[in-house]
Amino acid sequence: MKILILIIISLIISPVISQSFQIPDGEAIRYKSSRGKDGENIEYSSQSIYRIIKDGMEYYEVKAHSIDQASETLFTVDNLIPMSVHTYTYGAKAELETSTELKTEPIIGENEIPILEMPDIAHVLRAYPFEDPQDMQLLFLGQGGDEMGEMVFWILFKEEVTITLDGNNYESYKLELKAQLSGAMKLFSGMIPKTYMWFSKEDSHHMLRMEGSEGPGADKEILVEMISYTK
Repeated sequence: MKILILIIISLIISPVISQSFQIPDGEAIRYKSSRGKDGENIEYSSQSIYRIIKDGMEYYEVKAHSIDQASETLFTVDNLIPMSVHTYTYGAKAELETSTELKTEPIIGENEIPILEMPDIAHVLRAYPFEDPQDMQLLFLGQGGDEMGEMVFWILFKEEVTITLDGNNYESYKLELKAQLSGAMKLFSGMIPKTYMWFSKEDSHHMLRMEGSEGPGADKEILVEMISYTK
């Protein structure tokens, strides 16, 4: 088992992220993911969220499952900062377990959103200030953070819009995840596929839809849509 321990001293909580955010204890969401231009590759995943106490502190524990992977992530209750993630990947010949853990809450600059891994985005953005939209930058704390040195990811507010999923209408906020290259590669920023995410206007602001790309080419296109929600 590979364990990454990041020791970050001091605590500065960004004033931008919502401090009054609440997720229902026991919330459960199921998603349908389709990949490729024609959406021919379909997968299903689910997540459950519980409010727990660990070492005297309150956290949201997110348990996510798909056909080949399971993960458990702890987020702070006040502002959805990811503090640890444990991932289990099931392969045909071997199983892999990885862990990343923060020993203290991280230093956060204004307009920064901290994540350990990319899947954290769907959770941490639930605390985005939808009522007072502003551009925010992703702060990578976990594995791969150093590799992102020449690439900056921004969260941009696009619009309020009604979307339809499986015949049901949902009032939503639409956000864009935009990547920008720096230095000599800056001219190629426009070639990086964009990702859009829709979050419910309900108080819990759960993710309803995501569309984007896992890389260049139509075969890398991905669409994720909610198929059920209970709380």
